[in-house]
Amino acid sequence: MTRDTADLTDALDKTPFPQAAVTEDLEDLALGDDYALNPEYVDMVIDAADSGDTERLRELVGALEPADVADLMGFLSSAYREEVIPLLDPEALGEIISEMDENLREEILEATPSVALARALEELDTDDAADVIDDLDETKRYQVLAAMGEVDRAAIETTLSYEDETAGRLMQREFLAAPEFWTAGHTIDHVREAGDALPELFFDVYVVDPTYKPVGAIPISLLLRSRRETRLADLMEAVTEIQVEMGQEEVAYIFDKYHLISAPVVDPGGRLVGQITVDDIVEVIREEAEADILALAGVSDAGRDATVIDIVRARLPWL
Repeated sequence: MTRDTADLTDALDKTPFPQAAVTEDLEDLALGDDYALNPEYVDMVIDAADSGDTERLRELVGALEPADVADLMGFLSSAYREEVIPLLDPEALGEIISEMDENLREEILEATPSVALARALEELDTDDAADVIDDLDETKRYQVLAAMGEVDRAAIETTLSYEDETAGRLMQREFLAAPEFWTAGHTIDHVREAGDALPELFFDVYVVDPTYKPVGAIPISLLLRSRRETRLADLMEAVTEIQVEMGQEEVAYIFDKYHLISAPVVDPGGRLVGQITVDDIVEVIREEAEADILALAGVSDAGRDATVIDIVRARLPWL
C-alpha cells in the first residue's frame, strides 16, 4: 500500500457516515406488519419525554399519521400526554382528536385550550367537527363555537340541529355543485380556484337546477377525461338522493345496495344540503358492528364506556 493510499484509508476510517445512512426510518419502526403501533416505538416516545428531548419527541410524534397518534395517546399516561399535546401539528390536531377513543377524547378536549381547539376543528369537515363539538360540555362548547369563524360555526350548528344517527348528522356540508350549463373546463377551473372551500375528500360533482335540487352527478374521473367545452348536462349520470332525516342504518343499506361512493343529501324540499361519502359509511358499519357485539355479550348501552376488564368481570358469574 502506498503512503497516499494509506492516508486516504485512514481518513475514510475517521469520516462519519452521511446522516442519511444512519437516520432510522421512523415510519417503518412505528408500525408492525398488522399496522398496529409497535410497543418499542411507544418506549422510544417515553424515553424522549423522560430525557427532556423535546425535538426528538416532536420528531417521533410527527412521523405518525393522525390515526396512529390517536393510538399512541392511548398507550401513554396522562402525564406523558400533557407533554405530547403541545407538540402536535395544529392542522392535524382536529383529525387526531376525531380518531380517538371517546373516553380518551374527553380528557384531551378538556386539556386543549378553546381557541386552539376551535382552530383545529376548522380544519375538519363539518361532520367530523360536529362529532367532536357534541362531546364537549355546555360551557366549553360555547367557548369553542364562539372562537370559530362565522361560516364554520353556522355549518356546525346546523349539523348539530339534526337528530343523532341520521343522514343530517352524518353528512358533511362541504361539497361541489355546479349548474347544468357549465362546461367541464369551467368546472375544473372552479375546483382549482375554490381550494380549501372544498371538502378534503370528494368523488362527484353534483349538477343542480336553478332551485338547487340535484339533477345528476358526474364522477371526477369522468370530468377530468372530458373535453373542456363539454356541458355538464351532457356528462351527468342519474343520482341516488339521501333524505336528511333518513336513519344512518338505512343510509348504509342504500350505499351497499347501489355500490355508492358518495351521495347527495337533500332537505324536505329536495334542495341539496350536503353529501355523504363512503368513509362515513365505513364508520357507521363499524359502530353498528360494535353495538351488535356488545349486545351479544349482554352489555347495555350504559356499559359501552366500560373497559374490557370491567365487562369481563361483570360477565364472570354466568360465564
